[in-house]
Amino acid sequence: MKSNHDIFDYSTVFRLGHQSVSIKSVLGENFYRKMKLKFDHTNQESFDLAVREAIRYVYLSAYSEEPLFFTGSKLVDDIWHSFIIETEFYSEFCDKLRSGSFVEHSGITYEDYSEMKTTSELYEEQFSWLASYIGAFGQIEEKSINHIPLATALMNNMRIDLNGLNLVGYDLLNKARGATSLETFDFEKTLLKIQKSAGVLDEDAQEVKRAIFEIIAGFYGKLKKDVSNANLFEIYSRSTALGFTIWQHLAAVERLNDSNSWKEKNNQILMSILNGEILVGLGTTHLARATGSTLRGISEEQNFKVNGTVPWCTGYSIFSKIIIGFETESEVIFALTEFPSPLNPIEALHVTKMELTVLNSTSTVSMRVKNLLITDQNIISRRSKTQLSTPLRTQYRMPDLGMAKGALGLIENHISETENPRNQIVINCLPELKKRFDALKIKILDCSIEMTDELQCEKADIIRDTVRLFGLIVGGSSLKVASEVSRRNLETLLLDIVVQSPTAFEIKIKKTCMG
Repeated sequence: MKSNHDIFDYSTVFRLGHQSVSIKSVLGENFYRKMKLKFDHTNQESFDLAVREAIRYVYLSAYSEEPLFFTGSKLVDDIWHSFIIETEFYSEFCDKLRSGSFVEHSGITYEDYSEMKTTSELYEEQFSWLASYIGAFGQIEEKSINHIPLATALMNNMRIDLNGLNLVGYDLLNKARGATSLETFDFEKTLLKIQKSAGVLDEDAQEVKRAIFEIIAGFYGKLKKDVSNANLFEIYSRSTALGFTIWQHLAAVERLNDSNSWKEKNNQILMSILNGEILVGLGTTHLARATGSTLRGISEEQNFKVNGTVPWCTGYSIFSKIIIGFETESEVIFALTEFPSPLNPIEALHVTKMELTVLNSTSTVSMRVKNLLITDQNIISRRSKTQLSTPLRTQYRMPDLGMAKGALGLIENHISETENPRNQIVINCLPELKKRFDALKIKILDCSIEMTDELQCEKADIIRDTVRLFGLIVGGSSLKVASEVSRRNLETLLLDIVVQSPTAFEIKIKKTCMG
């Protein structure tokens, strides 16, 4: 079987992680054609490779914490400059690569730049670039080397060939990720880091994506074990955005691991998913509707053409693949397919970003599917419509109850920091509520105990009573009766408690509370 790099099409595609992304899809057909006319003296392959390296440089610069010195050839620099003078395009282009970013063009020469740095500082920056490049795009290819003079300089300084340079890059990347050390990943420190950056995680999808990579690399790469339900529960209590999004990935991985037929055909992809190099989402919530799937598949020999809509799926710009479910005349089928992103639009999948009052970083979209090809290799599972579905057994049970843990912590902090006559009522109620919470948590984490409707009701009661305590704190007297406030509304309120500003929350809670 050929690897991803063996089938790489240099003339039309650049690789972003494990995604193949059309240069034209990033620049737009018209802008690409305009640029090609400016450089009509350059042959097609050299032009496309230089455009690709210009895009890669701007991408790495957008995500670099420090200014990244230009690493490309004169042709790459000329192309980059041609981007920049198209002011409106370039601003949108940088924002497309990373929301809010703008990569400045500096006229300083490398010689002048070098004089501002010590030799060790220069080497550190160069090796950091090498690891970042390989981490984002894979190995440096032979055809690209003329457009990356920094790579040539490193090879000359270290007296190694391109294969040796790539090996050095992968080794640096592994060390940067801490893959060679089991002691460097401390989950408690990671939780503290998540808690401190919760506000950023609510807003920035790329920060969520980075955090997921870090956690997956920590557990699968360093500790050599799964992220457990207890771990996920604790993540959820610190950041709803991160907890919810990584839950999507972990649940999707479970489904893939449970499919022996899919694993046999896609072992290389599975390894990349398990290593955290590829993140996978779920676009199957539409199957919960009483009317059945909103996606319909028509059989074409061993393949299917799928059409319809997925009204709600999360992880646009986070997940590179997604599990979808669709129906044919006689079957219900689940399959893994590519998921579009701002950099990787897919003609068969048109997404519409949904505006959320909270958790913008989860990148939730609705998705219209038009003639999406699903091959036999994509299929995870299939069953006849006459066959009853088997409930999925999962270790990830009610991790979203972790939101209640986070909310109870906020309540404790609030009553310790403020003086309010109502605080005593909250103080009296809190121990009993925490006791109920701890008892339910024990049941949830015990996989020998079946998840029943009764336990779901316990969860809903804890969520309701947690929200009630917040209502008392901000001036309400009690929540409307349960028949008037749906469980979904209660969970939304709890979500708002955890992630929204106190002022925004007070407005919402007072509308729901009486008195």
